[in-house]
Amino acid sequence: SFLPLSLLGIIIVIVGFTGYFSFRLFQSDINFSESLKVENLPNGQKIYNLQQQAIQTFPYRSDYYRIFSQVNLALASSLTNAQQGKQPSQNLQGTIIGVLQQSINAGRTAVTLSPQSSGNWQSLSQIYRNLINVGQNAEQFAIGSMQQAIRLDPSNPQLYIQLGGIYYQLGNYELA
Repeated sequence: SFLPLSLLGIIIVIVGFTGYFSFRLFQSDINFSESLKVENLPNGQKIYNLQQQAIQTFPYRSDYYRIFSQVNLALASSLTNAQQGKQPSQNLQGTIIGVLQQSINAGRTAVTLSPQSSGNWQSLSQIYRNLINVGQNAEQFAIGSMQQAIRLDPSNPQLYIQLGGIYYQLGNYELA
């Protein structure tokens, strides 16, 4: 009688574990898909909150982090562009720096969760490319990330074009 009861216990644990994580994945997918709806596009804060909630619910999907990093980059760009010709306040500067750091961290987390995804490396490279002349060593990180994306997907011509664009941006026309 011990063997059937222990087998039943193991089955209950496996089903419970699987059910728990399946529910969390389902819940996070709902939040993330809600953030991508067209009617939410004008509301960057709602998109940000829904994606952050999805990541907190199920923090094991690199796709969430990759998209979240791009949303953060777009929010930073939007905040910066809104201040065109004006000196941003200390508070706004802090917000922009925080959002940029969040973008970098989310991009790095995507690469950590799925290091064999050239899309994650490409996204990280784009983040660093946008920080060239702003962040320390951003150009080296942009080139290194894009080279890793190329190593993972050497038949993708878009990656070579983007690497050439980075070199062109840096004024290295021969490598571009």
